[in-house]
Amino acid sequence: MENRRTTIVDVARAARVSVSTASRALNDRDRVDERTRLLVRGVAAELDYRPNVRAQRLRTGRSQSIALVTALPEQVVNEVSELGFMLELSMPIAKECLNRGYTLTIVPPVSDVAQLDALDVDGAVVMDASGEDPITSRLRSRGVKVVTLGRAAHADGYLDRGSAGADVMLAHLAAQGARHVGVMLSVEDYSVTSTVLEFIESGAAPVRCTVLRAHASEGESAGHRAALDTLRADPTLDAIYAPLDAFAAGAIRAADELGIAVPDRVMVATNYDGRRATASEPPITALDLDFPALGREIAGLVFAALDTDGVHTAPSPSPRVIPRASTARLSAPRSDEPDGR
Repeated sequence: MENRRTTIVDVARAARVSVSTASRALNDRDRVDERTRLLVRGVAAELDYRPNVRAQRLRTGRSQSIALVTALPEQVVNEVSELGFMLELSMPIAKECLNRGYTLTIVPPVSDVAQLDALDVDGAVVMDASGEDPITSRLRSRGVKVVTLGRAAHADGYLDRGSAGADVMLAHLAAQGARHVGVMLSVEDYSVTSTVLEFIESGAAPVRCTVLRAHASEGESAGHRAALDTLRADPTLDAIYAPLDAFAAGAIRAADELGIAVPDRVMVATNYDGRRATASEPPITALDLDFPALGREIAGLVFAALDTDGVHTAPSPSPRVIPRASTARLSAPRSDEPDGR
């Protein structure tokens, strides 16, 4: 005979209390006499009672679920990276969600924001949201609390990325002898783009920088074309810093096609330490973004937004450079050295 699931009615009957009292005792709601609370919980444990999650959600009107969404296109977040950034960030967020009785849903890049209407979630984390982000707007129009990785208009909270690692990486390139860095950013206004651009325009960069643009929607191919054009046109450029790893991989390809040695003639660096960086030849210098701390901060913002009104913010953990062969110059080039072209 199949075992019947123990219900809260069974617990209430065995404890000789009403169903409403049993529910309050098990869920720490309202005021319940401590002796009654202990009695009900003891009976529940004895009967191996497990709450009906679906019933709880129907009662509270909450899905107890959070979505992790990326604003970046599929050409950047594709099988080459194996959604690596999202997966690395998802684990610490999922742990915090589980501690709060929530689940985490990972959403792949969407081609139409209407696809987000199928999500039954209370909150969402949007990665690399643009300034006037359509994903954030769509979710909030449905009453979903939204926290973004980087500043975005109308969000319920955001993780302040500072300079998005540009200060740390440009300092590394300068220390390796870079004199003129091409900073390759997306044409699209993603948060990492606007944040790095703001840092460059502030004049705080430790080395001369020229901003290069490429379409994120074209992925690695766009980075390849932009690097080809720039390296052909400007012989003073001796490093390329591309926060998006797809662009950095494209820059490595361009240098190889032009017969430009990496890192001796041109160094290449990126932000995300994923498969593109490690599998490249040479491997690309990247940043340790401290995903465990990053995920905990983001999860904290999500639950703060769910619990209280207002815009919630927190600083992003400071990244550190993971030096690899793409920037491993033995010494800074002298001004009288040939440019290698």
